[in-house]
Amino acid sequence: MPVPATKYNDLIRAINALLIADRRDEVALMRIRRQAEGLMDADRIGSLTLLGTVAGLLGDEKTMHARHLAVLELTDGSSDALYNYANTLAWTGNFSSALAMAKRAFEASHAPSALGLMIISAQALGLASLFRALCAEWHELTGRQHELDTGEPPSGRIRDGVMDRLEDDMSRNAELWTRLSNV
Repeated sequence: MPVPATKYNDLIRAINALLIADRRDEVALMRIRRQAEGLMDADRIGSLTLLGTVAGLLGDEKTMHARHLAVLELTDGSSDALYNYANTLAWTGNFSSALAMAKRAFEASHAPSALGLMIISAQALGLASLFRALCAEWHELTGRQHELDTGEPPSGRIRDGVMDRLEDDMSRNAELWTRLSNV
């Protein structure tokens, strides 16, 4: 007998549907936030994960980080918690942090989903050599080509609104960027 979907899964699907439709519907996100708050007693980890994701999508970075860090603490840094945090970071356009967090998730789990998020982040950041290396690792792991691996280097076009965050992150993490960019 199949296990019924949890409220957490229903709310994650609702968030994904908004993102796939490329809609940042604040009313829908606030409704999801209220429902996630109601899960706190029954599913604290799921509730905090949802609250962190919604906070990020609403632009509340402080709450986003606090909720995801709480989940990491409650789960002893589980690969799922790392991956969920990385996803939220990517959804909010913070690809450099998403890349670092997805790397930690992948190192802990070797899950293709975490490697895929690393590929997306490397492409978004225009890190061509890292992108190619990650795509090669994806092929080795899954036996197939990643959907973003077209044989062409990533364009490196940074979405509007992300450039300021990227420049700030690059100045704060210069050593990491130097290692990643093959300078």
